[in-house]
Amino acid sequence: MKTNFLKFFLTTGIILSLGALAASCSDDDTKDPKPEPDPPTGENTYITTEGPTPIRYVETKYIGSENGVTIEATEVTSDNIKFTCQPGADVVSYRVQLYPMGAAYNTMLNAMNSEKKESLTTTETDNCLFLMLLNTESAVSGGKLFNEKGYGEDFASYEFDYMNSDLQVFDIQPDIEYLIAVQAFFDEEGLQSPGDLCICHVKTPKKELVGNPTIAFDVVTSFTAYQVTHIPNNDCKYYYYLSSVTDEIQQYIDAYGESMYRQFMCHYGARLDVSTDDLSFTATDQSNELKYVATAVALDANGTAVDKIFRKDFELPKVPAETDAAEYTISTPDKIGGSIVEFDLRMEKTCRDLRFRFVTKAVADEVMARDEAERQAYAQRIYDVQTESESSWYVANTNFSFDRDNNKPTGDALDKREYWWDLAGDTEYVILYTGVNYYNEVSTLKATEAFRTKPIVRDAPETCESDIEMRISETDRTSVTMEFKYNTEKTALYYFQYYSPVTSVGLDGGTMIFPDIKDGSDDARYKPGKKVGKDQTGGWLFYFLDYRNPDAYSTPWPNMWQADGKGDQVVTYRWNGFDAGTTYEFAYMAEDWNGVLSPVKFCTGVTPTIEGGDNPTISATAQRQNDGSYNVSFVTNEDSRQLLHLSVSINDAGAKELGLPDLRDMNPDIAYADYIQTWEEYVLANGLTTTAMTSSQTVIPEGAITVAMGIAVGGTNPAAPVYSKLATVVFTDGKAVSLEEYLGVKVAANLSSVNTFTKSVPGPAVQPNGRPRILRR
Repeated sequence: MKTNFLKFFLTTGIILSLGALAASCSDDDTKDPKPEPDPPTGENTYITTEGPTPIRYVETKYIGSENGVTIEATEVTSDNIKFTCQPGADVVSYRVQLYPMGAAYNTMLNAMNSEKKESLTTTETDNCLFLMLLNTESAVSGGKLFNEKGYGEDFASYEFDYMNSDLQVFDIQPDIEYLIAVQAFFDEEGLQSPGDLCICHVKTPKKELVGNPTIAFDVVTSFTAYQVTHIPNNDCKYYYYLSSVTDEIQQYIDAYGESMYRQFMCHYGARLDVSTDDLSFTATDQSNELKYVATAVALDANGTAVDKIFRKDFELPKVPAETDAAEYTISTPDKIGGSIVEFDLRMEKTCRDLRFRFVTKAVADEVMARDEAERQAYAQRIYDVQTESESSWYVANTNFSFDRDNNKPTGDALDKREYWWDLAGDTEYVILYTGVNYYNEVSTLKATEAFRTKPIVRDAPETCESDIEMRISETDRTSVTMEFKYNTEKTALYYFQYYSPVTSVGLDGGTMIFPDIKDGSDDARYKPGKKVGKDQTGGWLFYFLDYRNPDAYSTPWPNMWQADGKGDQVVTYRWNGFDAGTTYEFAYMAEDWNGVLSPVKFCTGVTPTIEGGDNPTISATAQRQNDGSYNVSFVTNEDSRQLLHLSVSINDAGAKELGLPDLRDMNPDIAYADYIQTWEEYVLANGLTTTAMTSSQTVIPEGAITVAMGIAVGGTNPAAPVYSKLATVVFTDGKAVSLEEYLGVKVAANLSSVNTFTKSVPGPAVQPNGRPRILRR
């Protein structure tokens, strides 16, 4: 059976190297760094769970030996867990983490499947927990290190308040089982010399359910995809969902029961807000040979989950016995240059899309000489495989439509002119291509006639017919607008890049050294590249044609664009990511349809400097997109030196510290000024930063409340910043309004209250745990 639930970990936040885990859970693994622990002292009563991956733990209080850690759950509520850890006399450090039991089971099931076993021993499941704690690269699953060096006298006895500690990576929920896992070590770094693994089990109390939340499902299937729409009743305000192959989900339920699967979903299923979120889930590239299941857990208005799961099993329809094969044609290129060709293609109404690949004539002859089955396998690879050595191009029939009930295409054919560039000069090519019908059935492999590209002429720029001209038509602080003028009958494609300033270096300190000659007279002719010390050097044509950016060199690749359009063209493009107050020098050249390279030409653009002023302003607008997301734009004025912005949802870590639950509930104890002060501090410390006067981000509202915020930082002296008023957008109930509108207050001030701070950006400090405070009146 395939490794179960791996996709859930990849999409819902558990970061764990299952390869390393699977290799180390076995009893036979002689490389396992963890020895069998000594039996702990005291009066521990062990409980061993049933199922294929049994876990051995002690309820509520684990009494550690001198080689272990005593764990005691001091307070367990429906939304928090507090516990103390007291290391034994010989323990130098320990790693600690709290895991939902359902998630721990899932990790162990993955390990069991990876090792192709029917079950694991308690020693092997201990090893799984050990490796989870030792996963130092993960802030989610890895254990937090405690030692005397870092915590002084608190190391002897420390109480963890989970929801208010650095351990916190998810919200504690009612009626859920958790494992407090602690691994003792005899070294300060908590890596080399393990002592006892100590496991304590707790379960949070239930909360009274409001009403009777339920979820129903509407499933729409095709031959390779499905869409599940969740239908909540009036009592259901939130829900978790997971949809996948039935065997994968059912294996978990068979192993641990429906109740534990519910617990797993409550932490690692996708959570949706009925009032604001899209209640549909779509999965593509699925198989009609498998069975699928949609599952959900309904929550009431307080976020309390029901004690059952809702599910719907379904299958994708089978492909009919008789189908229309895709029909398509690609003509042999009729316009051929040195690096580029143009050609016509046609897709009949039976063809949904086609894919093509350029290969040399020798490769094409070998492929087309294979038997029918091998040619068909090659066609399938053209459709399925996209690697650096086996890439293909995709063209969709935009006129395609299909009557599934009557099993027939109802659209039209499509004729299209296409091009391909980055070909080698003076080389004989063939285009291999295939198409697919409505049912994703790949049709016959076809081939064009062979054709030869023209030789690339690198040493006669004066004979090039291209008339291309490039200039920088406009600049702002962080962008330049390039303008290209050319005639498409004279210019086939063109190259460009800025070459000064080059301020960064590669991994080994090297960079591309551009030629000193800037008039194009000499370096319009090819000079091969060579390495000089750590640097790469060569003529301009070497850079444009043959330079590629290995890790050793930071210099970017040249841009290579086709000359689009017909006849005389003027093309403009705004390029972002530049620095203010900087002179940028650009080099460019073209290739004509005879394969002749033009002289290398040059132009310059200067970005304006940032002066700053004492009246920075900022505004925020939110525009809803077709997919339900919002494009949030922040705009500042000339007095701004920096713009900082971010977004946070009520489901994100830190939402409570930002007061989002209070905002949702309109808590009368929290005033507008309290939110603003906290949010200002937060965005100054954590916001995305740009010196541009405009910036935007995509915001997907999650839960009952999502907020976006931005602030402008001005001032004539960078050491004495002046802050604008905070710009805010609150997303709730399908609307996007400012915080002032949401709370119904009027605010006249343009400058921020944080101007009383004297620190430079990022300005005011936050509390030691990194989260701003909400001030209560």
